[in-house]
Amino acid sequence: MGWHEQFYGGNPIGMFVGFIFFILLIGAVAFLVLTALRDHRHPYSGTHGNETDEAKAILDRRFAQGEMTKEDYLDALEVLGYEGKSRHTK
Repeated sequence: MGWHEQFYGGNPIGMFVGFIFFILLIGAVAFLVLTALRDHRHPYSGTHGNETDEAKAILDRRFAQGEMTKEDYLDALEVLGYEGKSRHTK
């Protein structure tokens, strides 16, 4: 009796199930590593969320001080990915 028969009972299905389990394990590890290492970017603008929030704060200030028109403000918000989310416009 060889070592493979001792672990798999001579059944090729056991070997197949083990292979599938190994592939799933490798996939899970890869997913976790990629998730941990990926750059968390703002979903709309492609920039980091803090940078986008800072840019929006600048836009809000400039709009409040009258440095830009409503149309300019809305266009800039759209570029940042805030379309339809502004509390200043209705």
